[in-house]
Amino acid sequence: TGVQTCALPIYDELERWRRDLERDLAAARLTQQSLIPQKPLALPGWQVATCYRPVIQVGGDIYGWLRMKDGRILFWIADGTGHGAAAALLTTLAKLLFHHGNVEQDTPASLMEAVNHDFRSIFHARSFMTAMCVALDPATGSASLVGAGHPPLLVVRHNGTTESIASVAPPLGVIDQPEFAETAIDLQPGDAFLLYTDGLFRWAKDERRRLTPQEIEKMLGHSAPTADALLEAVLVNTAPD
Repeated sequence: TGVQTCALPIYDELERWRRDLERDLAAARLTQQSLIPQKPLALPGWQVATCYRPVIQVGGDIYGWLRMKDGRILFWIADGTGHGAAAALLTTLAKLLFHHGNVEQDTPASLMEAVNHDFRSIFHARSFMTAMCVALDPATGSASLVGAGHPPLLVVRHNGTTESIASVAPPLGVIDQPEFAETAIDLQPGDAFLLYTDGLFRWAKDERRRLTPQEIEKMLGHSAPTADALLEAVLVNTAPD
């Protein structure tokens, strides 16, 4: 008598599960990448620089821009909960909600209200996402900002000074009717603003610590001749070696 074991079928099952998972993640990554703008917005009189480098294989970050009814350009960014295929689906939903809301709404605050309502109606507070949008009038440089649980908007002025404008409302999907207050900012020639997700806090050279918005703000304190140079200065100071 004796005991016989066979590990091969279990190994085969695990290997099959691993291949299926990698295939699903690859599909999710392609889906997510297809939603990200492939090149910066061409906006006469302005420079726009973008960078998308996920901290993990598939995350919940998404951004874009839309033309509003009154001609302003709405720059928006969102960061949903979760990762993997679920996060990719969440970014798809976020883009649909912002585009749909922009058709029906005419202010950043009302747009965020619409996105929050639709998002909460779908998930019933089981999921949430942070978001921020900036409605810019390219002709005058005046802009309106609305944030929902998102990292602060950073503004660097042409004289080298910086400003940080925090979100006031909670993340989208948390409560029914939050108050989305708009903050006005006036951008002069040579000024710039930075939208980002909290992935930038984790994307540090020293992996044992997290960056803070204040540290990122200091990185913007140095004048840069172009938007690309300004963005590159942040990436060089934060990217792991």
